[in-house]
Amino acid sequence: MEPTQILLQQLFPQLPFAKDADEWLDTIEGKKLIVQLRERDISKVEIIPILRPSGLYINNEDWTLLVWINNVYSPERTAELLGHEIARTFFFLDPFRINLGLVNDKDIERFCATFSQYWLTKNNKTRIIQCCKNQAKLITQCDL
Repeated sequence: MEPTQILLQQLFPQLPFAKDADEWLDTIEGKKLIVQLRERDISKVEIIPILRPSGLYINNEDWTLLVWINNVYSPERTAELLGHEIARTFFFLDPFRINLGLVNDKDIERFCATFSQYWLTKNNKTRIIQCCKNQAKLITQCDL
């Protein structure tokens, strides 16, 4: 974690997976994007026309995760949405760890938005945006 960055577990004490997210963020420095995606069980990222900004889905063939991002967004916004969906994996892969009485959708959305900014900072936001600029190929093919 960056020295001036507040830990996710401090910002979101009601989310038990925030600590896991902090720990994972501490391990990603120098890792290629494809390695990070695989660590979060994401097998494919596609920028396609869909009716929502982005989404995380289960691949029925191998039970890995798919990320779809709407193709109407700028590379900057696409990078933010990718980080948002990576954040969602911390909840998605273990949804029974949270007390639904203490957590609402706004908490999860705020967590995902904050995580995304932390993730982009750790990865050098410019490099992730550059990867998102080439919408003709899958992000997972980008050699970061």
